[in-house]
Amino acid sequence: MITQFRINHFKSLMMKKPVTLNSGLNLMIGLNSSGKSTFLQAIDFVSALPRFGGYRSWLDKRGWEAKDLACRVKSGARSRSMPLIEFEAVYEEPDDHLPYQWSGAFSVGKGRCESEKLCHGPDQYEPDKDPNMKSFNYEGSFFSIFEPAKIQGFRKLASNCYSLDLLSPQLMRAHVRRRSEAGVGTGGELLGHALLELSESEAEKLADVMRRLHPAYESFDVKKQRGGSVRFSINEKFADGNSQLETEATHISDGLLRLMAIIVSTMRCRGGTLLIDELEDGLNPEVMEPLLNYLAYDAGCQTIVTTHSPILLSYLNDDQAHQAVKLLFKDEAGMSRCVPFFDLPTTRKMLDTLYPGEVMLQCDLNNLSEEACAYAENQQ
Repeated sequence: MITQFRINHFKSLMMKKPVTLNSGLNLMIGLNSSGKSTFLQAIDFVSALPRFGGYRSWLDKRGWEAKDLACRVKSGARSRSMPLIEFEAVYEEPDDHLPYQWSGAFSVGKGRCESEKLCHGPDQYEPDKDPNMKSFNYEGSFFSIFEPAKIQGFRKLASNCYSLDLLSPQLMRAHVRRRSEAGVGTGGELLGHALLELSESEAEKLADVMRRLHPAYESFDVKKQRGGSVRFSINEKFADGNSQLETEATHISDGLLRLMAIIVSTMRCRGGTLLIDELEDGLNPEVMEPLLNYLAYDAGCQTIVTTHSPILLSYLNDDQAHQAVKLLFKDEAGMSRCVPFFDLPTTRKMLDTLYPGEVMLQCDLNNLSEEACAYAENQQ
């Protein structure tokens, strides 16, 4: 799981200090344009670099070109592109007390890291300083084509990240052919294929979790189609015990499809990191408390989600709120900062008498920026 992450010159993000992340639930809040969605994209981008072909595939899924990634900083009337995206990330495994510390500088023009450094305990590797490695041709990270024995397992660990930042009910209803991509796909377009690949025990697990969120849920059916696509439907059973309803994906509600995609993704992402943009989008408030409890305690993966909803925060107890909720903001120089929201003096005092969501509702995030900046400087 990712315990620290920092990136510079990725789109609008320029970060002074790494963001510390919990192994369970992380809730990112902040004003519009503070960089919450871009932060998720940045984590997913970096996780794609060590996969073979991952960098090109990552761009293609979004319909972007490499130049779309570069931060453009204006100085007076001129603007200049910042071609090197600098990043650092720390990955940890539950059974390994030695974290992987990876940093690099990615060239937008060349489509690959010009420099990288990977440390794992006493072992250290800097491929760009090895003259034998300079002749290799690759995209993304050097570790996408080569992984020394002393850091075996890094690529799998760093790549174990699934993003739902493009999740779309329309894509989830589409009949698409299977691709090599794991999970439900960035937009949920491979949900039917992911359901088809669930084992019997995983299908039972899905049903158990879905019934907490949607009591009428009973099971799903999935069928292969000619050409490699699949069709799926869900079965609902109602309170009288006899009434049942089968609904094809075309007619399943947006919220129910979104819930299924999230739960199936946690099952594919065991021990890894799941990224969800605007968790509350399309979901009833009634499902948010059991969904948050599932993500925090039962999902078996690290989840990093963005939200604008004070209601969602109100389902957290005070200890959860202290651990999970992080405020992302930009200082006067445009640098991106991130601090634990309830560690700020103002919000910590308010939490003595209010629920976490009420604190968020009562606070003006614009007015908190100066206090958050002072807190960030003290932590440094």
